[in-house]
Formats: sequence, structure tokens, C-alpha cells
Amino acid sequence: MEQSYIQVCDVEKYYGSGTAVAKAVDRVSFRVDRGEFVGVMGASGSGKTTLLNMLSTIDSVTAGHIYYENVDITELSENKLSKFRKENLGFVFQEYNLLDTLTIEENILLALSLHQREKREVLSRCREMLDLLGIADIRDKFPYQVSGGQKQRCACARALVNRPKLLLADEPTGALDSRSAQTLLETFTDMNGKLKATIFMVTHDAFSASYCYSRFMHGAGLFAQPYLQASGDAPASREVQTMEQSYIQVCDVEKYYGSGTAVAKAVDRVSFRVDRGEFVGVMGASGSGKTTLLNMLSTIDSVTAGHIYYENVDITELSENKLSKFRKENLGFVFQEYNLLDTLTIEENILLALSLHQREKREVLSRCREMLDLLGIADIRDKFPYQVSGGQKQRCACARALVNRPKLLLADEPTGALDSRSAQTLLETFTDMNGKLKATIFMVTHDAFSASYCGRILFLKDGQIFHELRRGRKSRREFLNEILDVLSLTGGELSDAQ
Repeated sequence: MEQSYIQVCDVEKYYGSGTAVAKAVDRVSFRVDRGEFVGVMGASGSGKTTLLNMLSTIDSVTAGHIYYENVDITELSENKLSKFRKENLGFVFQEYNLLDTLTIEENILLALSLHQREKREVLSRCREMLDLLGIADIRDKFPYQVSGGQKQRCACARALVNRPKLLLADEPTGALDSRSAQTLLETFTDMNGKLKATIFMVTHDAFSASYCYSRFMHGAGLFAQPYLQASGDAPASREVQTMEQSYIQVCDVEKYYGSGTAVAKAVDRVSFRVDRGEFVGVMGASGSGKTTLLNMLSTIDSVTAGHIYYENVDITELSENKLSKFRKENLGFVFQEYNLLDTLTIEENILLALSLHQREKREVLSRCREMLDLLGIADIRDKFPYQVSGGQKQRCACARALVNRPKLLLADEPTGALDSRSAQTLLETFTDMNGKLKATIFMVTHDAFSASYCGRILFLKDGQIFHELRRGRKSRREFLNEILDVLSLTGGELSDAQ
């Protein structure tokens, strides 16, 4: 929550009682950072407007919590909620809700009159909005004298004139012709860029959703696609703001192989982010682009287009020498093959990784033994790789990857060559590393059982992220069932997941 403006945690909304209960929103969790332009899509009845109504405090939650800047609004009294709405929220609805007896300017001034500000400030703010939204020339006209698009921009001005922290828009283009809709959406984009307004928009229209820069979520239930970039150019200021809050930011990354007419697109405009301390999994069928994506994150392979930022450093712009230094100082690798040297003992294989960093002998031995103890292989330190089990080899590979305390651990099918018991032991080790060492882990897998240990999963299909799951407070068994449901839609490799 520290990094988010809004945090929605396992929110549910039911209507009715007894046997006649309708579930409108089912355990929804997501977050919105300040300055994001977020859209929610879905068919009629998917829960879009219900979700927005709960965010706006117009409706209450049945279960779960909604935090604004760490304040749980689900616990506030009605008086405090009223004050919260007045100080924080702005609303734009499908209907303009303008008073026909007031001019355009007077409709905007009406919103300011509730805040007891000085007349000079009131007029200044009103005219600022009129100019920003391009309706200064119709300030003295009445709503019935102007077009639908101009009415909606007046509604936007009224919503923004008090400088709310969050603008909530419910099907704002629903009653507009295509040209007016495009004008309004461009206005939203300008508001988001110039005023740094946080916008949360519900829509059923794909054209409208394409203006959302940060991400859209399809419906209020299971399906979610994070960080889908808009088709147009996005303001650079928002890109920087999002990156400030993330450890890794992947922006519109593409990877092609071949040339001329024989080009294969392995990764197609993928965008997402990873926060420090997350355990993120990537799933998909063979050929979906999983390993290609991991190779680009690890700098083993380069991007064809797009950018990858680590703590605001664009690694796609680094020279080979700087990339080598970056890998050495930041990354750890665990692969399906253990890549241990059979002529060295388990301890010596781990020490080998430390020897590249020119540390004192005492520190080297201390770190090595710390890893041996943490991963439960201290009793086999003097054995050679061919003398130990596959699970023990893989834990040695993990120790070697972690002994230099990398900021990110990259794992490519780490359980692929293990029996089920060794796989479970390794995954529990990953969970411990993530919990105790706060290691950030990015794991590629085709196996649903392995993926169920992650905190978040991105699903790839044909080189694109088409779906995301977050575990939240679910049990691992519940999360596993959700993963299997998604894999059944993607053509994922279920044979290994049963």
C-alpha cells in the first residue's frame, strides 16, 4: 500500500439475501498509482459500475477493504465519507447532469461554491478549466445551446475545478457521437498528462479503453490484463512516475527473429512491471515467448524494440561492458540444467560465484556457509554434484545464484528436470528466499503446480500478455485451481499441471 494511491483488497459485493443472492463483484484486488489512467472493461452485468460505485463510496462493500492513501474508507462513518468525497473525488457520468437554467460558467462555479473559497480564487479556477478544456468561448451559453461534446467537457471542468485527487468516469462517451467521444478522450489524456489527474474510467467500448495509458481490466472478476499501453503517444512524465514506484518496468518490448519475409515475432509489445520483493511467474504454452522474455530481462538477449528499466536505468541503452557489470552486480540465475562443475564440491561451486567479486576470504566463507545453512545443504558441502540428488543440485544452484545477494533472481523452468518431491522442496525454498531474504524472483514455468507458489502470474499467448492472476489471500490450492482454469483457455500444457 505504501506505493499505491488506491488499494482494493479482496472486495466483494452481493445483492439480495438467503437463496436469492447475486454476486456482482467477486474478490477483486488491484491497485492504482497516483497519475494513472486506468480503464475497466466488461460486458453488461460484469460488475464494472458496481466496482466504480464502491470506489466512489456511493455503494458499500459486502466484504473486503478499499484504501485511499492507507485510509480504509470501508471503515469511515457517513459524515467522514461525505467529507472524503468532497475533498478527494470528482465525477463524470454518461449523463451530463448540468442545470439548464445556469450558463456553462455558472454550472462550473456551482461546484466551487460548496468549498467556501474567495471570489478571486473561484473565478480564477473556473477560467483555468474553461481554457484548458477549450470551452471558454461558450462560457455564457446555456447547456441546451451547445453540443454533447461541449456539455461533457463542461461536466469534466466541473469535476476537475476543485482539483480532486481522483476522477471517476462511468461510460463518459456513451451518449456521444464518435467525433465528440474522441475529443472527450483526448481531453482526458490531456488532463492526465498536464494536471497529473488520476483517472478511473468504466467503459464497454474498446476505442475508449485504448486511451487508457497504464492498463485496463476486463470486468470486475477474474480477467485482468495489466499495463496495456495506449496506441497513441503517452506523456513521458507518466512513464517516469510509474517507474519511480517499480523495480523493473518493461515498456512495449518486442522481439523478432529472422529478416525480410521470414520474420517470426516472439514477443509482441509486452508491458508490465515488477515491484521489489515480488515473486512473479510467467506461464504459457511452448512458443508463447516465455523464455525469450526472460532472456531479455536477463540481458542475455536484446530487444528489437521497446525499453526495459531497472530502477529507472534503461538497460536497452547500455554498452556491452556496462551490461556485463550490471549482470554481475544485480542478477542471479537458476536454470533447468544445474550447470554445476563436477570437478568441484558443492561448497566450491558456490564459492566460485563469490571469487568473481574480489571479496575478503572471511566474508566469502561466511556468505557461502550462510547459504548452505539456509538452503539445507550444509551436510553435503564436501560432496561432488554427481554424488547428490537432483533436488540438492538445484538447491546448490540456488545458493550459487543467491550468494552474491542479487537484486533479482531469474529462474527458467527450474523444476523441469526434478521429480515431484524435489520440485516441491525447491519451490518451498524459493518461497523462503522470497520471504526471508526479500528476494525478487521472476520465474518462467509451464507447470501450474510450480506457478501456484508465485504471488502473481502473467500469462503469455502468441508473444503477448493476455491475462494476469494475483494470489492475494487465497490458499495455494485455490490459486492452483484458478491457474488451471486460465490454462484451459490458453492451450497451456495441462498434462504437466495435473
